[in-house]
Amino acid sequence: LEQGRSQLNELKADEELAGYAPLALGEAERALRQAEAASGDTQRIHLGSMADRRIQIARSIAQREQLEQELDRLGRERNELLVKASQAEADQARREAERARMMSQATAEDAERARRVASLTAVGTRAACCGLAASSRCRTVSDAFASSFR
Repeated sequence: LEQGRSQLNELKADEELAGYAPLALGEAERALRQAEAASGDTQRIHLGSMADRRIQIARSIAQREQLEQELDRLGRERNELLVKASQAEADQARREAERARMMSQATAEDAERARRVASLTAVGTRAACCGLAASSRCRTVSDAFASSFR
């Protein structure tokens, strides 16, 4: 019984576990008091054994509750990390989409510049051809005019 009392007091003093199983601790305390109050040795041994079991049960319940709360906390933390990871992936995708949009816009601007240059080159070539053609006509008219005076 002394060992049972010591284990129960130790469990009650454990700040990490004591708050997780108050009902089981109360049952263990009652069982231990009954064993301590028992009159016969046989009854005392039997109730002492029952009190030891209640103390073990209280410790197990407290540990289970503590672990369940830790599991819940870790689950919430995991979910928060998953949300942060999803947000980071979405941000990365937005940055990549913006980069692709900017590259597409730059390519479109380059294509427009190339189209303008080609258009101006074509206009220049036509003007030059027209100029050459006009120059040839002028020479022909000039030669014809000059030959009429000979």
